[in-house]
Amino acid sequence: MRRIRVENEMFGYDAVTIAITAGSLLAACALVCGDAYVAERRLRRWAEESGLTILSRRAPRFLRGPYTWTSRREDYVYFLTGRDAKGNPFETWVRIRGFPTSLWTSKVETSWSPKPTATPLLD
Repeated sequence: MRRIRVENEMFGYDAVTIAITAGSLLAACALVCGDAYVAERRLRRWAEESGLTILSRRAPRFLRGPYTWTSRREDYVYFLTGRDAKGNPFETWVRIRGFPTSLWTSKVETSWSPKPTATPLLD
């Protein structure tokens, strides 16, 4: 009697292995996108609660101001310029912790830039 062998494999892997790999990749992508969304939401909420209007935002990957040597790759660091409730301009560095630290802290850390002083260079 002749047996017919049915291959249940794709590219040498069975369907379970492919499903687990695809699910893991999908979960990792969702985690990264979800973490970025949460960081943006925390930044907006912090600005609203502080009475600040953000005019521009820059997110450097290197040279992250006062957080250059103390931030992890997963942290979100922004340089913000804007106006406070009285209309005064401000500049500040903001750090929002990324995953997994964001699970137990929702704090927004700030490092305000000093106000420029008008000192003459030559007397």
